Amino acid sequence: MDIKTPKGRQTLADEAKAASLFSTVYPQFTYCQTPKDAPATVDAILVQDGEIRAVVETKCRYDMTFVQLLVEREAQYLISFRKILTGQVVSKHLGVPFLIFVYLVPQDILIVTKITDDSGEIVCKMQVTERLTQRTVNGGTIRKTVALIDMENSKVLRRTTNERV
Repeated sequence: MDIKTPKGRQTLADEAKAASLFSTVYPQFTYCQTPKDAPATVDAILVQDGEIRAVVETKCRYDMTFVQLLVEREAQYLISFRKILTGQVVSKHLGVPFLIFVYLVPQDILIVTKITDDSGEIVCKMQVTERLTQRTVNGGTIRKTVALIDMENSKVLRRTTNERV
């Protein structure tokens, strides 16, 4: 599994930083990871007062800044469409929203985007297309169906100000 490689372990450590940043801004939620030693449909669930409140897919990015995301990538984040569909199914079955966390590691910025509502209906703007993209955290390439998620209405969280932007 990719998580057992040095890059995979780094991603896992940075996912913990993303969760910590979210919890700093939203202390009422607990970020509960799914097991990392086996494939899981989502990366985590958010729990509040003992109840599941959301399912989360977390992505750590090392090669893009917030400005690059907004300007060069036109505020669109690329993610596997399969991830969207599986997160949507979990959202629908649990009756909670599906969120994507994009953690910009070098800047310690977390972007939170609501993908579905609590009935599993997609609520964000996205474009579905086919692209050549990185296969895994360890590299390689693969052609697959991806979603370009419009992130203009996402919440941007920064640890330094302890506030949402």
